[in-house]
Amino acid sequence: MPNGKPGDHPYTDITIHGQDVFGLGIDAKIRRIEAEGSLELINVAGTLAGSWPWLDRGPANPHGLAMIVDSLIKLLEAQKRTDT
Repeated sequence: MPNGKPGDHPYTDITIHGQDVFGLGIDAKIRRIEAEGSLELINVAGTLAGSWPWLDRGPANPHGLAMIVDSLIKLLEAQKRTDT
């Protein structure tokens, strides 16, 4: 059972413990979504981080993950424009 410590979940490792899990700037973008995003975007980012497949050497297809997270950032920026 997860207890909130580092290593329990990639999303909390990134957003609470400040760890870099995925690389390629993905972690910083996930932190930005956590800080500025709507609850819906935060939930998508958390699900994505928690369910992304891993290989022995790290995340599978990190460039694909980076593209998805970049799309979430674009949604975040669009939401911010419509909120003002």
